[in-house]
Amino acid sequence: MKNHKGFTIVELLIVIVVIAILAAITIVAYNGIQTRAENTKNLTAVNQTAKLLRLYKETHGYYPTHSGAAMVCIGRGYTNNTCSRDADGSNSVQNSDSFDNELRKAGSLPQPSTKVLTRDNGRQVSGLNFRQPDRMIRYYINGANQPCEAGGTSHTYETVTECRLVLPQ
Repeated sequence: MKNHKGFTIVELLIVIVVIAILAAITIVAYNGIQTRAENTKNLTAVNQTAKLLRLYKETHGYYPTHSGAAMVCIGRGYTNNTCSRDADGSNSVQNSDSFDNELRKAGSLPQPSTKVLTRDNGRQVSGLNFRQPDRMIRYYINGANQPCEAGGTSHTYETVTECRLVLPQ
């Protein structure tokens, strides 16, 4: 009887299956960590922005104003120079250099996540924006039914939670 050394095909298949299972678990965990990191980046930017806006108002007696769109993006690095737009490119919330320059008087601008999320109606959103008449900061959290940890109200879409933080008068 010959003594053959090596692995059988069954043993090799078992090892391959175990490696595939471990790889799948690692990929899922990594994606969850990335999502939490992006959400945390936005929450940090919202808190910084709220502090900047309150400090600006305390110094000047009013919140910074902007011309043009009803809402302006806060921070930089957005896709197509917008932080919110419909799938066809309409209804954009634009960047405003004059608003950014006014806000810089109170401190450095926050850097929210620039990852583009798509709501269930096809509107692409990222980062955060400010609406002057309502004194509202609007920001987005990846995932439905996520808590708006910076406070405020929320609206849940299929894959995104939209949060709104209204500043005091």
